[in-house]
Amino acid sequence: MDQEVEWVEEPTEDSPVLEAEPTPELPLVPPRFRKDLSVNYVGTVYLVSMILLIVGAIGFLSWWLVLSIIFLLMTTLVEGWRRVTLGAAGAVGVIVLVTVLSSIGGDEQPTIPSLASQPEVEQPIPPAAGSLGVYVEDVPDLWNTVDGLPRIQRGLTHQTEPGEYDAFVYRFGEWGRLIGAYDDESRAMYGLLATGQLSGAATDSMYIHLCFVVAPYSQDCLDSYREEGLGGGVLGDFVDVEHQATWSLGEHQWSIEIEQNVMSLRVFGDDVP
Repeated sequence: MDQEVEWVEEPTEDSPVLEAEPTPELPLVPPRFRKDLSVNYVGTVYLVSMILLIVGAIGFLSWWLVLSIIFLLMTTLVEGWRRVTLGAAGAVGVIVLVTVLSSIGGDEQPTIPSLASQPEVEQPIPPAAGSLGVYVEDVPDLWNTVDGLPRIQRGLTHQTEPGEYDAFVYRFGEWGRLIGAYDDESRAMYGLLATGQLSGAATDSMYIHLCFVVAPYSQDCLDSYREEGLGGGVLGDFVDVEHQATWSLGEHQWSIEIEQNVMSLRVFGDDVP
């Protein structure tokens, strides 16, 4: 019985071999400026960007918001970047929303804590006999240790005086000042003067900051101001009233003067005439 044989044809060298064609790669197209842009629009974008950089450097806006807005403006100049522009606009909206929510309540005046609740700390050694026991460089940090207004937010303005002491002046806007007398060689403070209009919202808090500079955490300093300086009253009792008082606290001499609705609170070291 004959068997059927199935022949399989093997490819020869001349037989064509089919190979998969490579997928063509799309060329990378660099971003191009839109052709329909006017010179005025491009100039406005760059001008607004420069203004935003200046505003960010001053501190009126956060750098995250400034850079996001600039990027958003730049995307409008590029051809085919409509989706990128929409995404950048969404990011700017989120940043603005977070900034607004975080700033709610930021204008409220912080509550001034009672210094009587603070822990006792070792008093520093006075830098010079007869001084206030503090250096001029220490005044801003000590003043700002107490929470609440007014606060020292920039450098002190120093002035060379012809007498024994030089001076610095710090202005709290138009309503108040802090003036100090110090020795230029040792930098030791010998006198401080805080003035403020009675209509100023933070004038009534100046004595707390001043007490902390010369006598940190001293309840006696706070009490003597209210009892000796104001006669047991409050500063609001002296509107349209002239008032003067002096008292001693340790080696420091204190005085208060209210005239034409302006309070002047002074403290001097023992060596100051």
